[in-house]
Amino acid sequence: AGQQATGYLFGELGIAPISGTVYIDLNRNGTLDALPTDGRIPGVVITLVRGTDCSGAVVATTTTDAAGNYAFSGAAAGLTYTICQAQPAGYLQGGQNPGAGNASNAANAITITNLAVAGSTGNHFGEVASNSVITGRVWLDTDNGGTVNGSEAGIAGVVVELTGTDVAGNAVTRSTTTDASGNYRFEALPPGTYAVREPTQPTGTLDGRTVPGSNGGSASAPGAAAGGTPSAITGIVLGVSQTSAENNFGEIPPALLAGRVYADNNDNGSIDAAETGLAGVAITLTGTDDTGAAVTRSTSTGADGSYVFADLRPGSYAVTEPTQPAGTVNGRTTPGTL
Repeated sequence: AGQQATGYLFGELGIAPISGTVYIDLNRNGTLDALPTDGRIPGVVITLVRGTDCSGAVVATTTTDAAGNYAFSGAAAGLTYTICQAQPAGYLQGGQNPGAGNASNAANAITITNLAVAGSTGNHFGEVASNSVITGRVWLDTDNGGTVNGSEAGIAGVVVELTGTDVAGNAVTRSTTTDASGNYRFEALPPGTYAVREPTQPTGTLDGRTVPGSNGGSASAPGAAAGGTPSAITGIVLGVSQTSAENNFGEIPPALLAGRVYADNNDNGSIDAAETGLAGVAITLTGTDDTGAAVTRSTSTGADGSYVFADLRPGSYAVTEPTQPAGTVNGRTTPGTL
């Protein structure tokens, strides 16, 4: 009785709004510009967290509206918050634009220290559109010239793979198949450095000249596929909204060298109707192909005396009969069609 109990207080914090915009930084100047200079991204998830990073307790979550804007209306003045953005699919992180007095302490995060009673506006997240393109063609380079001539056809159904790293350090892997004209296309690529390769040699062809496209790059040498290494174009550098065209893979039809060992009974240098082939005769092919590689092969004649060296690259070759067939002496040796 007679005591006085005082000092039981109820402290209240003013509610301060927090807002900003998620935008496409089309001109890559790092700031939010008016439409249509920069675009806007709707449907992006934004989370408000207590503390100085995104590991704190979640206060509220929202998504950007049709104009790319977001807002939180329940934050308390005087406290510290972090705005955390979920990176929108199909875009690269382009940097943050914190509102007055705020800081960007990590990718997709803006920290507000001691939120002012008036709130915090202008907390923007910039994104880079992933709209670069790599195109090319796989074609039958019948003259082995390295350029697509009007009469040379594309090769359909060839698998082409893309690998690389975007400017944010993310690995990018894609695969496609050439269309009826031999064309392939990789779209919606983020800026970065890429390679395209042909993992499997098209049936019935040999590896020809691989040609880098309009953005440059390094091409594998002709004949790379013969050694088990896929033909490829590496070091294709793409910026924002760039297209690297004409990254082409030339394939060549295989060459063939054939002939016959026969009993030239009248010694006239031609195979007459009554003259028969000599079976089991060893024939050796030697030469240098168009890549400068030495070529050596051996075979034996069939029952009719014929021999074939197939799947040859362009080059200069010689065929030799190293051992005289038993029971014969050397007759007339006749060059063929080439």
